[in-house]
Parts: sequence; C-alpha cells; structure tokens
Amino acid sequence: MNNGLDTIKPGLLMVLLGLLFGVGMGIVFGINERFLRRIGSDLHDGPAQLLSVALLRLDGVKPAKATNNEQQNLKTIHRALNDALRDIRYLCHGLILPELDKLSLREALMKAINTHQQISPTKIEYIFDDYLPKQLDKPIKTSLYRLVQEGLNNAYRHAPNSCRLVRVKCSSQGSLLVSVQDSGPGFDLAQVDHSQLGLAGLRERIESIGGTFTIHSSVEQGTLLMACFQLTKY
Repeated sequence: MNNGLDTIKPGLLMVLLGLLFGVGMGIVFGINERFLRRIGSDLHDGPAQLLSVALLRLDGVKPAKATNNEQQNLKTIHRALNDALRDIRYLCHGLILPELDKLSLREALMKAINTHQQISPTKIEYIFDDYLPKQLDKPIKTSLYRLVQEGLNNAYRHAPNSCRLVRVKCSSQGSLLVSVQDSGPGFDLAQVDHSQLGLAGLRERIESIGGTFTIHSSVEQGTLLMACFQLTKY
C-alpha cells in the first residue's frame, strides 16, 4: 500500500524526521550514514562472497575436450564475474565511511583524495586555503567528504584520464566552498535528467543541512561540482 512516504525525497525525509520527533539533524544524519554502512557490509558479506566462490569453482572447470568457442565463453564468464566482484568491492568501499571524528576538514578531504588516488591513473591536484576551520560539525564534514569522493568517482568512471582538481576555500566571513573539477567530456545540463545523474542524493544530503550544491558542465568543457556552507562559527 502506498502511504505517500515513497514519494518523499531522502533529504526531505531527514528534515521531517528531525522536526516531527525533535531529533537533531546530526543524529538523523548519523542514522543515514549507519544505514549506508550496513548496506556496504551486507554487499561485502553477501554478493561479494558468492561471486568469490563462483570464481573459485569456475577456475576448476577446464573441460578437456572443450571447443575454442566453449573456452572463449568460459573466459568471457570469468571476466564478467571478476568485473562484477571488483565493482561490488569498490561500491562497498565507498559506502562504508571511514572514521572522521578525529580528523580536521583538511585531513578528511585528503583521506578521500588519497583513497581515490590508489585507483586513479591520473594524479589528482588539490588546492587548500591556508586557514580552514579546525572544528566543523560532523554532518558538514561528512557531506564534503562525500562530495569529493563522488566527484572524483564520477570523473574516473566517465573520463579516467582527465585532469581533476579539488579546491577548498574559506572566506573571512565564514563561507566555506569545496569544489571538484575535471577536464572530461562534460554534458549539456539542459538535456539531462538530474535525478539520473547519481548526484541527486548528494544534493539532498548537502541541502538538508543548510548547504548549497551546484553543478556546472557543458559538452567538451568538463564538469564542476560545488558545495557551499555558511559557517556560524569560524
């Protein structure tokens, strides 16, 4: 039965929960991260393990009288299973958020950059202002970590050899801006369903805690993702 909740966007639902039950946004935000961590763990312990077993069993399948076509089919199946297992492990790694409580904003974002650099064939450039807030609410720090993570992942998927730049700026008025830019093929914003970009959840996450999220892109001109927060304490 449709009770109407399935039509509510996740970010709005987080806000409504906070208002209805008097729950702080930090707590609701933490619940959301724990949910993502649970999904990551379930994927790792379920489908990833099953694929590993399937690959082991497949390695033992070597028919003595297999035709060239049958051998090629086995190689194709093995390659597809390997690709699926790699993608699931990569997805799990992205869903399970590292411990950020004891990290500064600079350290948290560098963790996202360094983690991504392990799979990227292209060096990631970054520019951080010298003076960044030492203390930052966890929901904001987590959202900015996810922004850098998602921005770099998208660039890698669509243009693995493109240049990528992460920039972090904070004005004397307390305006904190984090951006991820790539030199990939870009896209026409007017021709794209934004709910299908894989960034809708990121937008809702940032806007639900008072930030703004912006995408700039055009064909052959790369893509720029930006998040901005107005800090009350700096």
